[in-house]
Amino acid sequence: MSDRTRGGRTYSPTCLQIDASLKVRAKEAGINMSRTLRDALEAKLKEIEDERGCNAPTSLPSRQTQPAPAAEASR
Repeated sequence: MSDRTRGGRTYSPTCLQIDASLKVRAKEAGINMSRTLRDALEAKLKEIEDERGCNAPTSLPSRQTQPAPAAEASR
């Protein structure tokens, strides 16, 4: 699966498992699970960052998100 850009944001498909009954209830309630997960993760990360007393990311970016040095040199 590859990342997709929409509305100026890059989205990365993610697979996760939840209890089947929870999924059914969420769908029946009309809950957008992707948006709900994104909002919950953003809120949790803000909470963690606030506890640390800074707005720094909780970890360093993975090597996959950083361009290779050769790619930068050719730009």
